[in-house]
Amino acid sequence: MPSILPAPAFAPALTVRSPALDSHRLPVAAQIRLAVGEHAIAQLTVLTPVTADRQALEQSVPSSMIIADRTPVHFTYASSPADSYDFYGYVASHRKLSTQGVSRIAGMVTLPVQYTLTGSSMPMQNAVSRSFLNTTGSAIARQIAAANQLAAYVTPSPRIFPAKTQAAVSDFSFLQDLAAQVGFQCWVDNSLVYFVDPAVSIDPAGFSAPVLRRDMQPGVWDTLSAFESTVGETDPSGSYLTSYSANTLRSSSGQLATASAIPTRTSPGASAPPAFARVVKGSVASSYAEAQDIANAAMSTQRYWVSACASCDGDTRLRPGRTVRLAGRALPGADQGLWRICQATHRITLDPLLKAHNTYHIDLELGRDQEGALNLTSPRPVAPAPGAMVLSGSAWRAAFYGSGA
Repeated sequence: MPSILPAPAFAPALTVRSPALDSHRLPVAAQIRLAVGEHAIAQLTVLTPVTADRQALEQSVPSSMIIADRTPVHFTYASSPADSYDFYGYVASHRKLSTQGVSRIAGMVTLPVQYTLTGSSMPMQNAVSRSFLNTTGSAIARQIAAANQLAAYVTPSPRIFPAKTQAAVSDFSFLQDLAAQVGFQCWVDNSLVYFVDPAVSIDPAGFSAPVLRRDMQPGVWDTLSAFESTVGETDPSGSYLTSYSANTLRSSSGQLATASAIPTRTSPGASAPPAFARVVKGSVASSYAEAQDIANAAMSTQRYWVSACASCDGDTRLRPGRTVRLAGRALPGADQGLWRICQATHRITLDPLLKAHNTYHIDLELGRDQEGALNLTSPRPVAPAPGAMVLSGSAWRAAFYGSGA
């Protein structure tokens, strides 16, 4: 069993930087959900003073104490002074947690107010109309990132679209659809829009995959508290490992032509094609080359068919797209080694009276492209870490944007 004592350097912290909170409003919890293909979402809970002359709890928090909708918010969270990360976003909604009751902190009667925040990609939800001519998905992603004053990290996508129309669709939704069409993944981490091939490593320069251990030995601190993996070609907890095909009509003969993409299932001592085949729905290509692009993209989006769920100690480096290394005597050998993070939910709680009671845990969804292994290529240039953000009017903007990788 793991030690019940915290690791000496583990010191969870949470600080609201903007808007400035007076000393009577205390942040006590945050949950930050980060996932490939989704907006970053946070729930921030703040103990807020109540008025003494009102009896109804749901009306007891003065409106002047509530952070208004769409207010830009910046907070930092950390597992130690050496491991801190930023969250930039906007208030989407709030609710007063009346069922938790009031509490008295330093002589003040308070009630928890929970704010739901959407990350820096929130302005990308506006419907926009644009057209793009004779360009690639990567080039389109750069243009859209710059239009939102965000930096971009993209990997090359070879498919060229003669014409692409964004017809009254939000930038965020349009990029997700575009990513699926070229077999890429897209998400936003603070100042940086990722539009990347899932076969490529996006670990930043100088990044070393954090190691999570599960030994279950007396006196040994296990940073990995729970782990379950699933291996199966068509198990819904992961992606589907099947072959994919797309069709086109040959202009010369009028005959149907089919292009296919067939992955290989590799396990110790054996390799084999998948048992099932699928036809990409809603895609009749204008040429054989386009049909091949469609089939390859469908296969690429289903790359991480081996899946796992894990819970671990807080570490701000654990973010979508990055890698993590699992180790320890309590893990089967096939589960050890590198995994790619598909989703990370960071959960921090603060005790207003005693810092030793602060907690920081993470729930992870992980993926691999083979049994017992993760295969990634190294890009050029290497992915940067998200840069600084500045407040321009009422919107967060990347301090440096427009050039992209």
